[in-house]
Amino acid sequence: MTKKAVGRRQNSAPVVPQCFLSSSNPKEFGKKAANALKKALMLDFVGAHELARTGQTSLYFYTNPQFHAEIRDVNRPVLPLGAGQRWLHVAIDLNATGAKWRVNHISIGLLQGDAAGDKRMVMRAEWMMHKDEDHSGHGQPHWHVLAPELNELKDDFDAMVETTAGFEEFLSGEPDDAGSKSGQYPANAFDHFHYAMAADWHVAKPVGPGNILQDESAAIGWLQGCVGYIVHQLNHIDAKAGTSVAV
Repeated sequence: MTKKAVGRRQNSAPVVPQCFLSSSNPKEFGKKAANALKKALMLDFVGAHELARTGQTSLYFYTNPQFHAEIRDVNRPVLPLGAGQRWLHVAIDLNATGAKWRVNHISIGLLQGDAAGDKRMVMRAEWMMHKDEDHSGHGQPHWHVLAPELNELKDDFDAMVETTAGFEEFLSGEPDDAGSKSGQYPANAFDHFHYAMAADWHVAKPVGPGNILQDESAAIGWLQGCVGYIVHQLNHIDAKAGTSVAV
């Protein structure tokens, strides 16, 4: 019997708190983040909407005219990527620590869909800062690559059955014992896979995939750089496909 591989637990991110804001007002940080997004996306205007809760403020970013998408069952603003069907949903959670505020979580989601229609998130970049030591071993920052919706998979599968000779007969056969015990994951299982963005496994004494944002300036720099990289890669994809660039 084949043994299940067990990966070595990765080193945790250093003990924090980290990434305190230079101002005691989250609105000022929101303006800086909005300006970074404006530059990275080459938009005329980007604003920050605040959602305040006890001990926490969330920032969501928009432009004019405004566009929206359903994010976790809530209608949230999204930013256009060029004139196509690509969008960014950017959210930043700030936590109060005494009289100060610190960045707790940054999320940059890439969506596809019509301006006035449904938009589906296809991937997401995240950086989670922890108040206490992180024992999870997730890479910080990291990517999530999201599976298509089940109805999209069904449509693709039905089309394959119709156009592939002999495929329907193959499906009607009984699965063998090996196939029934293959341990295949459901389609959306890898939504939870954290693809480490900045690990140092290549150095002589690696610390691991856990990094920290030291301060507000580092957070703004990472936000602008990550969004700029997403734009760059979308342009690369479009160039390979012979279509118009994203921005």
